[in-house]
Amino acid sequence: MKPLLLSILILFLITPSAFADIDIHRVDLDNDGEDEIITVYQKWDLLDTPNPWRSESIVSVFYSGDIKIDSFSMPEVMKKIEFVSLNKDGNKCIVAWSHSGMHYTNLAIYKYEDGKLYEIFKNGSACSVELDSEADKPMIKVGRANWSQEGWCYASGEPLWQVYVWDGEEFVYDEQLSTTQPVLKQLHQRWLHAAGYALC
Repeated sequence: MKPLLLSILILFLITPSAFADIDIHRVDLDNDGEDEIITVYQKWDLLDTPNPWRSESIVSVFYSGDIKIDSFSMPEVMKKIEFVSLNKDGNKCIVAWSHSGMHYTNLAIYKYEDGKLYEIFKNGSACSVELDSEADKPMIKVGRANWSQEGWCYASGEPLWQVYVWDGEEFVYDEQLSTTQPVLKQLHQRWLHAAGYALC
């Protein structure tokens, strides 16, 4: 058995209450002809709080041996993980989706370069998050509540959308395609309004 696989198995057997559902993927992230190994496992922490269990998903990247490169975490329960070439050049990003609560979706995208992981995008919403990675310019849509619409609800209402378009290096907010502003900009404008500044 490969050293990495054996190490993961031993870790799971030693601490079965802390880990569950370990997934292992072999993917050539940097298009060099050698696969990296990506592991995903669920981690549970017991806290001294009224709601004692806290969960997160850990994504780790290893060389083809058992040398760990880097890792990142996602809130709550992992829904799925994908490996997408945003520039259609064979270099693949890690696209991770997780669920929090009843209907909150988290999306994180990391690129692998020179032996390290770099965060490209991270966001979440209770109103849906969508990624179109097949478009000529990949696009992310992050839904936001539309309480100005009478009768709007999370279950059936059409949300307002923040749209981010891939420019070859990062996802950039597109004001023309969006129907609402990023949350931080909204909060900034509310602060200006509350402070008595005129908004243009």
